[in-house]
Amino acid sequence: MIRLCQRHGCSKLMFGALFLVLGPCVAPAGATGTPSSAPTPLSASNYTVRQVCAAPLPGQASCMAEELVPQTAEARSHAHPLGMVTPQEAGSVASAGAAAQGSYGLRPQDLHSAYELPANAPTVQTIALVDGYDDPTAEADLKVYDEEFHLPACTTANHCFSKINQEGQSSPLPETEGDWATEISLDIETAHATCQNCHILLVEAKTSYWNDLEAAEERAVADGATEISNSYGAPSSYDGGAYDHPGVVITAASGDGGYDNWGTPFLAASANYPASSPDVVAVGGTELNVENGTWESETAWDEGGSGCSAFVAPSWQQALANWSDVGCGTNRAVTDVSADADPYTGVAVYDSTPYPPYGTPGWKTLGGTSVASPIVAAVFALAGGAGGVEYPAQTLYSHLGSSSLHDVVSGSNWSCSTVDEFGSPDCTAAEYEANCERELICNAAQGYDGPTGVGSPNGLGAFRPTPGETAPSVASLTPQEGPTKGGTVVTIRGTNLSKASAVQFGNTRARIIKDTAGAITAVSPEHAPAIVAVTVASATDVRSPESGADHFRYVAPPLRHPKAHTRSTTVERSAGQ
Repeated sequence: MIRLCQRHGCSKLMFGALFLVLGPCVAPAGATGTPSSAPTPLSASNYTVRQVCAAPLPGQASCMAEELVPQTAEARSHAHPLGMVTPQEAGSVASAGAAAQGSYGLRPQDLHSAYELPANAPTVQTIALVDGYDDPTAEADLKVYDEEFHLPACTTANHCFSKINQEGQSSPLPETEGDWATEISLDIETAHATCQNCHILLVEAKTSYWNDLEAAEERAVADGATEISNSYGAPSSYDGGAYDHPGVVITAASGDGGYDNWGTPFLAASANYPASSPDVVAVGGTELNVENGTWESETAWDEGGSGCSAFVAPSWQQALANWSDVGCGTNRAVTDVSADADPYTGVAVYDSTPYPPYGTPGWKTLGGTSVASPIVAAVFALAGGAGGVEYPAQTLYSHLGSSSLHDVVSGSNWSCSTVDEFGSPDCTAAEYEANCERELICNAAQGYDGPTGVGSPNGLGAFRPTPGETAPSVASLTPQEGPTKGGTVVTIRGTNLSKASAVQFGNTRARIIKDTAGAITAVSPEHAPAIVAVTVASATDVRSPESGADHFRYVAPPLRHPKAHTRSTTVERSAGQ
């Protein structure tokens, strides 16, 4: 991305596979090196972006898809709406306007070349897409998509595609909502584009209320999903446990309203759930620049979601070298990882379910963290799934700073309603109060940051546990409680426990007596009355994820009743006379 001014008040151009941001008074430059027959790119002023799903009502979630919509006659008739062509395709008159030539956004081959991904998973993987309501044309639209891009067919007949309700049945299906149908097409087509031999399981909740979405999530696990993508959310501090399934990759879109939903004032200032849950892989958004078929750069998408969760941060996040600069204290930070989400660098999607008055069915350019979530779920599938790690987000953090991740170091997701004459944010006092100017929770930087997490995929390395470094896990404690003074000998059973570097009761290190692969014996340290998690760190400081099995209760000694003490003293004196 070449930025010549701040995004607000600017025009974007995209030609070849190169995106430019130009000031409103700067005339578009010619596409150097692009054949003269290539379509002239149009500026962003010819388009607008709309949120596909309506704002959620209390108790509901909203989908996180955004559509790039042409606003001018020129844009509506333009063969390549954003000038997205490659030099070898530019002169092809027969294919003008075809989705396969990039007319509607990034294609499967663009995603694969940008993120250095193979087409197929090494083992059988089932990616579940959980959504609200029914998309009656989902399978038919996937067929059109596959034929357009010459992908392997994924149908009910060849057992690649299946659609069920939240009870696990093929009928009755929920009622149809056109906005969610668009989201469903985006989800299943993006997942299949990324992992082309993966099974696609569409689980449709009755509604977008949380109880139905959670039932659909549980159904996806029950039906054998190895990866689950959730492209929806809403501000919430409630966690019913439906997204806590150790050993299953569960991704969740972080949102499209910027840091703490600042860009959507009708929503609470909060990180979105389920991305805010410490049990999922929270997926943020980027603006992806692909040049000549390869990754050129990525910037934090200014509308991508991030924020400090109401839940406690997992140990692998709090172990970050720059954790104190994130700005979340001991609370979980959203996000964990990121991928393309900006609608101006969006993906091509085919959706034929009518949704008046929002245009005609057909090819669309879609973005939002709804794109990023299925991409990341499918990349995990390409890597073989969770790889034995209970909470796969931990795997990503173990690769922070490696060449298997694109470290996104520029951009932010806080902003202001206007810019000054120099193109700098010109916030009102209220906006400055709501914004986060310096902390990493809303600014991209080297290493971990809130908008983009550990970065974006660069191959599969970051999505596989390092050999010999599979995370330890705690299955049971014996006993499960002891006095506050400490000194209780506790047997910790689980997996990958040998050669532990540390055992902690809460935040206090314990003394290890015995260490084997299946069990560790440790002595509880002194602690105030509380229930704490007992965690085990491997030799390389990969820590066991927290679970219900690792809770140890510190019990305060009982208080003696004064009268009972007096009677006891009297007896002792009598005995001594």
